[in-house]
Amino acid sequence: MIDQALFKETNTVHSLAVYEWGLQIDFQAAIDLCSCLFTYLGSQPDFLTVYSSEKNRTYRYKNFVKRNISDAAPWEGIYFYWWRRQGILSEDSIQLNFNVGRFPKFYVHIDECAVSDVAGVYRRVLNLLVAELAPIYGIGYRMPFYWGPSSFAVGQGYSRFATVDRTFYGSPKEIQARNYEFGRVFRRLPGQRQLETKLRDVFEVNLLSAGHLSQKVGQDTLAEWIERERIGELERLSDVTWLWSVPPEQIETVRKVILSAGLMVITS
Repeated sequence: MIDQALFKETNTVHSLAVYEWGLQIDFQAAIDLCSCLFTYLGSQPDFLTVYSSEKNRTYRYKNFVKRNISDAAPWEGIYFYWWRRQGILSEDSIQLNFNVGRFPKFYVHIDECAVSDVAGVYRRVLNLLVAELAPIYGIGYRMPFYWGPSSFAVGQGYSRFATVDRTFYGSPKEIQARNYEFGRVFRRLPGQRQLETKLRDVFEVNLLSAGHLSQKVGQDTLAEWIERERIGELERLSDVTWLWSVPPEQIETVRKVILSAGLMVITS
């Protein structure tokens, strides 16, 4: 029996999603990169699912590593998940999904109780992705587990009940509307998403590249505007990727400017 007193309905999930990247990577390379990430995450996953647009197959991780399935089918993606541990409210302690097919995406979701130093782990994961993937566009965000961070990453809806009193939880209505609008963009083919030059929205962590920073905000480029207005911090991580960190309390003000400049793929 689970001690319900352990569950305070406050678990925050730290998420990182990459939608466009510069380096070519195939399915086996995606598996290898994920395996490197396990070191930073401090443990190996319990289960995984390999999938394509037509089928999927689920394995226990310890059985999967004994197999060579990468050439057995034209798999497009792989989804690793760690069982829920005691005191964790998220469906899984950690989720990691990497798709190198027609609708590419990478995301990792880490429950704050799953690792001892979630901020440090998050930054090490980010640094590895910058080195091995060369992100062109990505986002990082924190949200309560009951908002559905994994569904949010791909613009899908999510709802659940609280574990104790069974009251309904979900993300705020304005977040849902923006999320659903992005979902329609995400389901387009990569060349039609425009994420190499526009933003999904403004988040605490925004992984940008030259195509974004050269866009106009008034008379300035986005890079010039960030520097002139002193909006957060713009840090160059590599020849391709820049990190724009925006304080949470400034996000709603900043997004109005970015939205009015036409630099988002959503309109709400």
